Amino acid sequence: MCQECVDACRGIFPEVPDEEMGDFLFGTTCYPAGRGEAVRKQLIGNRARMTTNDYHECYAIADQDTEEAMAKAERDDSTPKRTE
Repeated sequence: MCQECVDACRGIFPEVPDEEMGDFLFGTTCYPAGRGEAVRKQLIGNRARMTTNDYHECYAIADQDTEEAMAKAERDDSTPKRTE
């Protein structure tokens, strides 16, 4: 696991248990595709948006972000259409 990502998570979400760290990073950030600074920025943003002290809320925030991004992609679908 990316040590920089783990360190960022421990600094921002110290309450996440070690045995859940990989799942947490995978489920709430761009990890493993994104590394280091990108993951840290997402963790900071998620923490700022939380309304409770329960780190599980971060999963809901990430799900909401994904749903919004997918809806936007559908609305803005500018993929060139195949013509034959």
